[in-house]
Amino acid sequence: MKTKLIIIAICIVVNGCASIEQSIGLGATVVGAIGVGMGTAAGGNVRSALVGLGVGAVVGSAVGYLAHRDRHEKETYLKLVSKNNEVSKTPSLTAPEVRRIWVPEKIEGSKYIDGHYEFILERNSVWSR
Repeated sequence: MKTKLIIIAICIVVNGCASIEQSIGLGATVVGAIGVGMGTAAGGNVRSALVGLGVGAVVGSAVGYLAHRDRHEKETYLKLVSKNNEVSKTPSLTAPEVRRIWVPEKIEGSKYIDGHYEFILERNSVWSR
């Protein structure tokens, strides 16, 4: 059993440089071969070997796919982190200076104007380092 786990671990490590199709194929082949060995050892006939091959191929394909997907997600994350570091090297904008003035309620002729704030832009945003 220990040897089989080592073979599966090697399959996953070798899987790292493969495309998705190669990852699935490699996983199906290696774990399918292990399944043939286990089926033959358990049942001692061709039917057991074929069942072991089928189960091993399905499990190996799933392991190959999941290992490749995990590697792809890590690469995508590292690219995003790298891209964000490049963005942080660009200058940023300072906050604008805004003055807020309260205008009380008033009546102009037949019109009532509720009290409200008026915002006046004192200084626009500027680039900073």
